[in-house]
Amino acid sequence: MKSFCDSISLPPRSISFRLNVAKSHLQLGSLDQALAELDTLSKEKHGESEDYDLESFKANVLITEKKQGQAATILETLIKRFPERAEKESLALTLTVVLRKWKSLKRRFQTLETMKKGYSHPEFLDARIARLKTRVINRPLANGFKK
Repeated sequence: MKSFCDSISLPPRSISFRLNVAKSHLQLGSLDQALAELDTLSKEKHGESEDYDLESFKANVLITEKKQGQAATILETLIKRFPERAEKESLALTLTVVLRKWKSLKRRFQTLETMKKGYSHPEFLDARIARLKTRVINRPLANGFKK
């Protein structure tokens, strides 16, 4: 699918303009067009800050499109490449939500445990981990309900 700016043959614009076009496509509900815009933007050279913005927005579009596997891999690479900004924006918490929908319990435990070090409210994460452990015990075919 061609990007909007390519289809109407506009001259190359700034990354913020193209990113806003992709955001407007997301708000209009045309997820394929938003991904096409992001793909054309990702082929160009940008600074690290713009790369982070592009990839995090692409992960959000993929979450909206219910492609949790692809979104999880993008979020994991963002956390590895930009640890300070990812910690500031709580990308690890977003990753645990994506993994919840994707039903990957082991990776959720690992993500929450690694997130505990620098998180401002570790008691919240302890509560999440405790709740996740009780959910694992109470799953179907896990020897029934236990109190």
